Amino acid sequence: EASALSELLSANGGDLWPRLIDAVNVLPGYELALGAALGEDLLASGDSGAPVFWRALPATHEAGALPGDCVPLSRFVEGPGELDRRLARIGVVADHATGEFLQGWLAPGQTLVSRDGAVWRWDGFTVKAGAPTAAATRLAQRNRLNDLRGEVEIAEAEWAEIERQYNAIRETLQQTQAHAQAARQAVRESETSLSQKRQAHARLQQQ
Repeated sequence: EASALSELLSANGGDLWPRLIDAVNVLPGYELALGAALGEDLLASGDSGAPVFWRALPATHEAGALPGDCVPLSRFVEGPGELDRRLARIGVVADHATGEFLQGWLAPGQTLVSRDGAVWRWDGFTVKAGAPTAAATRLAQRNRLNDLRGEVEIAEAEWAEIERQYNAIRETLQQTQAHAQAARQAVRESETSLSQKRQAHARLQQQ
């Protein structure tokens, strides 16, 4: 599974303009939220030489605070500075009812999103939770790959320890077999010597 995901995620590794999504790390469980909030925009490049790209701009506070108890999506996402403005205007809500209620209180440019991918935008644009976007799928696959790599490292360490124990046991077994073979040879030699001495004793008795 790790090999398949690695191959899948590196399929676009030869692109002339690297995608910004590959420079983003999102906390597991928030892939759908980030993918729904930014959508195909995440697939654009961060390189200004690309025909479609993200441009880094200084932070601005004009948008104001998010309404209610929304948590900025930026708390769950690590990425390039090009995304700072966008992420600062996206809030994560606990449930759909909260999103619908707070949508009317959003300032221009602000968006609310749920962890299952529902979106409420300041201008009334709304997306119900549904099938994951291509960006969310890619983010989830990358998180899964990171988890698998951790499991592989643990499994390899366990395998190395088991192999070490096996080699130690095999060496002990080989030594034990060698000792047993030497002991059997000593027994045979003793039996031969005993037989010879019995024969000598019998001859002495006859004499």
